[in-house]
Amino acid sequence: MTASVAFAQAPSAPAPRRPPAPLKPQDICAKWATMTPMRLIVACSEVIRNDPNAAWAYLNRGIAHGASGDTTRELADYNKAIELDPKLANAYQNRAVIAFNNGEFASAAADFAKAVELNRDAYAVLFLHLAKAHGGETATTELEANAAKLKVSDWPYPVAELLLGKKTPTAVLTAATTREQKCEAQFYIGEFHAITSDKAAAEKPLRLAAGLCAKDAVEFTAAIAELKRLGFGPPKPRPARPAAAAAQAAGPRPASASPPPPAR
Repeated sequence: MTASVAFAQAPSAPAPRRPPAPLKPQDICAKWATMTPMRLIVACSEVIRNDPNAAWAYLNRGIAHGASGDTTRELADYNKAIELDPKLANAYQNRAVIAFNNGEFASAAADFAKAVELNRDAYAVLFLHLAKAHGGETATTELEANAAKLKVSDWPYPVAELLLGKKTPTAVLTAATTREQKCEAQFYIGEFHAITSDKAAAEKPLRLAAGLCAKDAVEFTAAIAELKRLGFGPPKPRPARPAAAAAQAAGPRPASASPPPPAR
């Protein structure tokens, strides 16, 4: 038998990698949670220049203005988004948060009510109750009706039970399992004490919320505002977090929107 000789095959050269296609302004504007505020503002502004009726772009640019500390422009963008699309629930919800933090509870309640009407978001339901309670209204019946349409097994249903007097703060903390939920639990416990006129009991959970929540979380800014309203000093500045830890910081962000699908 004749032995055959095996020859090694020369490895084929790897195909050159193509650089990823640059993101279009519309793509950047839609990916608000992963972009820096300035990049988002530039991209959304470009979308608006090309389509002045893009309500979703105004909404997302408003979020970016808020993240950069420009509440005036943030509010103007939410107003424009609502003007262009009166059914854009997230614009009402974000605008309501600004009013809530400013102590304008009647305006906040009106916008949260509209957000709940358009899209029964659990957090809008909770904030609607808080805004009305801070404004001196008894809104327990409304909260019961709205909470009945939420999933009992899902967070933040335990918070609704707290506000209805069916759960204790300790039980709510036990139900909170993630860092985000613990952040929210502390905030709502603080608010529960605030609306029941227990100012002293409100301070500690609000400070804990300010320490747990991400700085762009709704509960972070609301906790700071509530501490100020109650006459307490601001929380101590937090040390900067590594990027990985910052990515895991807790709390829901302002509600954004995506571009509509292309017309068929």
